[in-house]
Amino acid sequence: GSWMVQLPAIVEADAARRTAGTRVAMFIVGARGDADVWTFSVRGPEPVELAAGNKVDALRLTREPRRPYDMQIEVWLDPTRQHLPARVRLTTLPGGDALELTLVP
Repeated sequence: GSWMVQLPAIVEADAARRTAGTRVAMFIVGARGDADVWTFSVRGPEPVELAAGNKVDALRLTREPRRPYDMQIEVWLDPTRQHLPARVRLTTLPGGDALELTLVP
């Protein structure tokens, strides 16, 4: 979704948004026209292994689901690539399978 571009742009533009414990809120419109505010919590830097075996210290953010069957999101933003996602894990809760995307450099 567009959040994968919006979130990195917000974090890249404002260094204060990269501090563990801060939150980033954004307005999201879904594919069916539904609208909501998504809030991501900044967890801090964390090493991430990319698809090619390279490792990067990425900024981890999470979005917790607010309703049943809502999406839990974990995203690791790469500071060496203007905070674009290095890895993304999407899980529909409760009990859904996770979809994981990893950057191939």
